[in-house]
Amino acid sequence: MTKDTDTARKRRLRAASDWNSHPLFAESTAPQSEGSPKPAPLSVRAADAALFGEIRTREGGRPTLRLLDIHDVQPDPQQPRRSLPRALRQQWDSQVATLPDLLMHWRETVAADLNLHAALALSDEERAETIAEPAFRELLALAASIRRDGLQHPITVARAAATPAQRAARAEAPGFLLESGERRWLAFHFLSLYDPAGERWARIPANIQPERDVWRQASENSARDDLNAIARARQYALLLMDLWREREKEAPFQPIHAFPHEQDFYAQAVDLRIPYGAGARLLNAMGRQHRNAFLRCRQLLALPRALWERGDEENWREDQLLQAARASDPKERPSQLPDTTDAAGTPAAPTPWERQFARWQRQLNPTKLRRLPAHQRQQLREWLQGLLAALSED
Repeated sequence: MTKDTDTARKRRLRAASDWNSHPLFAESTAPQSEGSPKPAPLSVRAADAALFGEIRTREGGRPTLRLLDIHDVQPDPQQPRRSLPRALRQQWDSQVATLPDLLMHWRETVAADLNLHAALALSDEERAETIAEPAFRELLALAASIRRDGLQHPITVARAAATPAQRAARAEAPGFLLESGERRWLAFHFLSLYDPAGERWARIPANIQPERDVWRQASENSARDDLNAIARARQYALLLMDLWREREKEAPFQPIHAFPHEQDFYAQAVDLRIPYGAGARLLNAMGRQHRNAFLRCRQLLALPRALWERGDEENWREDQLLQAARASDPKERPSQLPDTTDAAGTPAAPTPWERQFARWQRQLNPTKLRRLPAHQRQQLREWLQGLLAALSED
């Protein structure tokens, strides 16, 4: 329940019967002896509480809006959107304690001679002429906007869960996990370092949620226009893995830090089918209308590593990435992408056979086959034996 306004409280007070006879007001309206202390005036809030009870400021499950120390918020390593360039992120251990050093190193790399305090007052056109690095320029522009107009949309955080190592050591969880608003959070760190009123930016408005929710995160990401194709593939993977966790409580997904490259974490979803009845929910969360978006996301998850990294860094479109994958070296081409290049090496439309073969590859993958009951696996073996016999005939 939200707080009532003073006007609403006054209306409720007027509706109460016989104010002067109410014990709350009898004391204030009774004749006072000369020299007796005058009672303190009664506030609208206190009167309303006395008449109708205390008003709850929130109900269970709703977010709490608070000012949080920016150093009590940890970034989410699974966040589909990447705010920092890949080369810079590779130098960072994703710990908030080392973030100031990272930002200072970034500044020295791309704008060592720039007066950042003065740059905060520049126009977008002037910043574009002065700073060549797009990501740094965008962060500086956001910091300037927040400095001028304040933060329009609070970040969203969830209470961080302790890791297995922390639980074993009985250590506390690291405060809060950033669910959405990484660039706004980075802008506050930037201002705390380079704005003369740095202490003003030491705390950031945040909606605090009881736990992390990838669907809520996807809703905010999908509402923005600058989520690139690779980020959408990451989002698809997170949502699909969450659907499988709902279906199978012990779904065999490894955490992101268990993989040498972040693409391998998201690629755990490349062979997963969408649970029955969940397609519409998934499309809505991703902001898409057609189910072919699922196939395209699976193809993106299986891109060659170099293409994945370059497409993410340079914000390539889906069609650019998929055409480049088809034209790449066959040894690096993912199995989900059939060879569709002509003699000149230009992309060509896949034939019906190639589409069918790719569909079989997706449907008959080892992960899915291992989940089949024993009698179904036996039926499949017998069918494959007959198929192999037919293929061996001249």
